[in-house]
Amino acid sequence: MSKGNEPVLLGKRADARPCPFCGSDKIIVTHMSDWTMSCHCWNCKAEGPTVSRERTDEDAVQVWNERKPCHWLH
Repeated sequence: MSKGNEPVLLGKRADARPCPFCGSDKIIVTHMSDWTMSCHCWNCKAEGPTVSRERTDEDAVQVWNERKPCHWLH
């Protein structure tokens, strides 16, 4: 649980796809509040879709992995 407004960092996820913006494999799940969490790129700070804390960390990784490709970046 977070203290005040500080996010809780849960460590690098080996099951997460690389960041679509910078290509980094340093993807972490962050509990942003008492109600939400999402994956973040440790390198460029890109944030994935937010999921309810009622779901699991694996669910946050799943929505990160299922994101739509960013064809306009390549």
